[in-house]
Amino acid sequence: MWFDSYHWVYSNEENSWIYLMPYDSKLMYYNVKRNAWLEMSATGNE
Repeated sequence: MWFDSYHWVYSNEENSWIYLMPYDSKLMYYNVKRNAWLEMSATGNE
């Protein structure tokens, strides 16, 4: 996927930077604003 080269993306929804990382069959992201790892979902974040 594209995040093999670009791990950091800016989220307009969160008004913050997030770091993407695949983990098992999930897509996890680190939210700088919340200082926490969260699971990306199709219906929204968390």
